[in-house]
Amino acid sequence: MFWEPRLRRYATHGVILTFCLWVVVGLQWRTITTVTPQLAVSLLPTVASSLAAPVIDSPVGECDTRLVTAPNKLFIWPICGPISSFMGPGHPIGIDIDLYWAKTEEDKIVRAPASGVVTYTGGNPCCSLGNYLVIDHQNDFQTLYAHLGKILVVDGQEVKQGEVIAIAGRSGYSTGPHLHFEVHHNGVPVNPFDYLP
Repeated sequence: MFWEPRLRRYATHGVILTFCLWVVVGLQWRTITTVTPQLAVSLLPTVASSLAAPVIDSPVGECDTRLVTAPNKLFIWPICGPISSFMGPGHPIGIDIDLYWAKTEEDKIVRAPASGVVTYTGGNPCCSLGNYLVIDHQNDFQTLYAHLGKILVVDGQEVKQGEVIAIAGRSGYSTGPHLHFEVHHNGVPVNPFDYLP
């Protein structure tokens, strides 16, 4: 690979590098971390295999099963797409479902993961979560959907599981089209993966 000799040369000089990768999911250059050149060189095979992997035009076919309920799971997926941010220390209140692949508005349809009542619609398209909405599922669970392009429900509206509630977008602080999805139990953020099929 064209960069490998350069990295090996820097490694011999003990230089610290900021290592950047082409992140396939986000299709953007991202600074992964500051690493020693030795670590950067050791990562090259992994980077090369990731870049050589086939790019999926649309994950919809593989997501069809996500739109049905599963035993012992409370919700269905609100939208299909790869996960670009998992819940964790750097992203403590939900997950991001990437929509880089979406070509039409139909690809960005957001569905209610369970029946409930819409308790909030609004936000600010310029800032933070952008346009967002909240559904109370009346069993001590609430879900939040952010960075929406269009909100298709109103406050107080009852929705059924699978009903279209919004079109995902990139409002607010967003680097690209995606859906920020949160699950709260008794007002506390919980990991959505614990409740999704």
